[in-house]
Amino acid sequence: MFVHGKRDKNHIQIVSYLEERGCEVFCSADLGDGFPDLVVSYNNHTFLVEVKSETGELTQAQERFFMRWLAPVHVVRNRNQVNLLVDYYQTKRG
Repeated sequence: MFVHGKRDKNHIQIVSYLEERGCEVFCSADLGDGFPDLVVSYNNHTFLVEVKSETGELTQAQERFFMRWLAPVHVVRNRNQVNLLVDYYQTKRG
């Protein structure tokens, strides 16, 4: 994965955790306009993930994007949240 530009300090770790769980990950952090950091594919599902530090908050652009996007956007901060997210999509039929 090629990463450039500003990222939360845990960005690379979160990507690694997702990949360890068998997810395909595309880094979309440079798209801007509030678009989430990652596009993730797992178990026949594609979903968006915003990476935040433990104390990080959404920007106004992110809040606007999340409100108008018609599918869920997930915010993850640590390995536990990655595991919960992947477990959810592991059991979700779709």
